[in-house]
Amino acid sequence: MLNRSLPELLFIRTCITSLRSIPPLSTLYTLSRFTILPSNLRLPIALEVYLFSEALFFTVVYIPRKLILQKPAQHPPPSPRSGRQALFEKCIDETPDVGAYLSGWFHGAAVKTIKRENVREFLSWAFLNRPRGGGAEEFAELEEYICLLENRLGGGFEKGYDREVKCVRPTVDEVVMEYRSLLWYFIVYIVDLATFIRFRLHSFSHFAPGAWLRILPPRPHTTFSSLSPTRHISYWQRPHNHPTKLPIVFLHGIGIGLHPYISFLHDLADLDPTVGILVLELMPMSFRLSHTPLSRSAFTEEFTAILTQHDIQNLVLISHSYGTVLSTWLLHSEHLSPRISSLVLIDPVAILLHHPSVAYNFVHRAPSTANEWQLQYFASRDPDVAHSVSRHFFWAENILWKEELTGRKVGVVISGSDLIADAPECWRYLTGRDAPKSESGNVVWTGETGDLTVIWCEGVDHAQVFDTQARRRVVVALAEFLGDE
Repeated sequence: MLNRSLPELLFIRTCITSLRSIPPLSTLYTLSRFTILPSNLRLPIALEVYLFSEALFFTVVYIPRKLILQKPAQHPPPSPRSGRQALFEKCIDETPDVGAYLSGWFHGAAVKTIKRENVREFLSWAFLNRPRGGGAEEFAELEEYICLLENRLGGGFEKGYDREVKCVRPTVDEVVMEYRSLLWYFIVYIVDLATFIRFRLHSFSHFAPGAWLRILPPRPHTTFSSLSPTRHISYWQRPHNHPTKLPIVFLHGIGIGLHPYISFLHDLADLDPTVGILVLELMPMSFRLSHTPLSRSAFTEEFTAILTQHDIQNLVLISHSYGTVLSTWLLHSEHLSPRISSLVLIDPVAILLHHPSVAYNFVHRAPSTANEWQLQYFASRDPDVAHSVSRHFFWAENILWKEELTGRKVGVVISGSDLIADAPECWRYLTGRDAPKSESGNVVWTGETGDLTVIWCEGVDHAQVFDTQARRRVVVALAEFLGDE
């Protein structure tokens, strides 16, 4: 992740402007080439072929696919009313400032401007999994929730509905995406190939479902990979031979595949060559055109198949960012949760997911700094990432509560300057203390039982913990400590 300096801002804005210019320029040149452009002004044939390809890809692939990806989300069926009420009350109990909470879900609007029916619309989406409330029972249920909010706020909402006051509802709102050029996908391919080679050099074996042409950019270098036992998930594996330590499983976040994690995973591998490591590849989150993201049940089924394939009974689970959502699914699984002996969560977006920070910062925030521009253009507006987050991300099944961490050793690494998650609030929730105000370095907190360790990385942004060896050493040491059976 970039920092907030002016040179980095100028750099990232230049890159984004250049990439954004490709579709209009290629389309304009293609139209001109076959209509009014004199022959003496034509570009070299190789460049013409490239521009024709971009124009064709933009009009034939991107635009139709963008329309297809706008289809409404298939929300999971709502839980029983008792479960919904318990969830709502828990969310409110774990929200110190209900006014800021509500304002955040309404794009920063002042609470006094949010009318009663606007609140009902938001609560219907959040807890009933539908854009608007249903019958009389649902109306009465939402009325109870509104009254609870009014009690916490110390005042009532004005009656009516204001169309100008919009709430954040990612699975209902438009899927906002931007075109990715063939040039960009070629860059992704080169990075993927380099990542593949580096893993091979560190004695990892690759497993793939086959059909590498179904992904763009395609992965011909996986032709001779071993066959994955799953239909969708490819992964890297190093055999486990240690008599006492547990194998490690890593789930990555949104980004250009595993490239940002290579040095971290190799540092982890170098600790002990006999400890097995399993690294999953999540194509819909890796800046590619690929399959629809797996549902919770489908992912846990394929994850179980991978563990069975390699005879992994118990494991240390390490996840980063979006990977912490997948970790939550595994922790909620009756047959997989007992097999997770230790857990490391890095930049966890699943904790306090009922707060508006993750949804707003990732999808709706207007960028102003280099890191915010990088996040918006390259991550949140990637077509497959945008579709995954806006149509297949359901907060109620992705949220992770503190009490769900009990029964195992857990380490949580919080980046103090995280531009996605609310780092101070996450620290307060886990430790019961205010966020550290350290000038530099890390702050370590350990719970009374010793099972929960929380590390605050001062001045570090989202994913920057993997950028330098000094920062990675903190996570590697934590994983090593938690890896003893």
